[in-house]
Amino acid sequence: MKKFIFLIVFLLSCYSNAQIINFPDPVFKAVLLQSSTSNPICGGIKIDANDNGEIDIREAEAIYTISLPPGNVTDVTGIEYFVNLMYCGLSSNQIIHADFTHSPNLQTLGVNNNQLQKLNVTGLTQFYFINCGGNPLTSVNFSSLPALDTCICSYLDVTELDFSNNPVFRRLACNNNINMVTVKINNGYPHVASNTIYNSCWDNTPNLTYVCVDSFEQAAMEDYLYNSCGLTNVIVTDNCAMSNESFTTNNITIAPNPSNGIFTLSFTTTLENATIEVYNLLGQKVYISKLNNLDIYNLDLSGFTSGTYLLKINSNKKIYNYKLFKK
Repeated sequence: MKKFIFLIVFLLSCYSNAQIINFPDPVFKAVLLQSSTSNPICGGIKIDANDNGEIDIREAEAIYTISLPPGNVTDVTGIEYFVNLMYCGLSSNQIIHADFTHSPNLQTLGVNNNQLQKLNVTGLTQFYFINCGGNPLTSVNFSSLPALDTCICSYLDVTELDFSNNPVFRRLACNNNINMVTVKINNGYPHVASNTIYNSCWDNTPNLTYVCVDSFEQAAMEDYLYNSCGLTNVIVTDNCAMSNESFTTNNITIAPNPSNGIFTLSFTTTLENATIEVYNLLGQKVYISKLNNLDIYNLDLSGFTSGTYLLKINSNKKIYNYKLFKK
């Protein structure tokens, strides 16, 4: 009998020890352990319920909210055990990587003003609000978030933002993304363009070339971006295939640009069986020409009105896109 009791106690002890969560970042753990009924760190809950100076899985599962103060948290490994999280605020820390895929009930996330290089929020079916601005993120995958409504993603290093698979998405703040080339909001939802914190004018986006929208909102978006925001160099189109192509300046030199109408195209390698197309800001093709065995070409747009045009070159199954500015 004594042996049996000893075995039970031993197994319970092993089980208890096995449930302690390992937090590689001691700062993250220390902040969580500061939670109490008098502060919002864990939504007014003292996470260390048994006062052992540790956080176990059951204690983590009892937490629905995390709200860290600004600080020096660099690693949130261990957050995967907070499977019942609904709100998570980690703003103004030094976090580099964050994965929230183990918190299926997560609805609201604030990770802005960190050092994020990777952010994983895939598959969160209740997730509707994110602020991830102020991070060196080069890409974020929003495609598997059916409830996403609002995204604040300014001051990122992204080249593309794609919300085409988010059926109820409607509010976006993406200003000061200086590398951003493409924004896709063709999700079947009628966006209301208004100069608010969420649907702002996307200021300081010098490389923005395409905004892909649904056909029923193209005219309204053009009017908003061109007339209200002054983004006259942006092509608003419902032809999203255009915005899937590469945007590069490594293979072709265009001079002068801006030009009075004659653009000299110089190619680093001879083009064979190439096609040159020019589109206006409405996405309409206004010029086409076939090229073969050329390393220089004079493109004549002198008869066109002043403004911005898109040059599209198809060559050897590669596509290059450039902006042309006619005086």
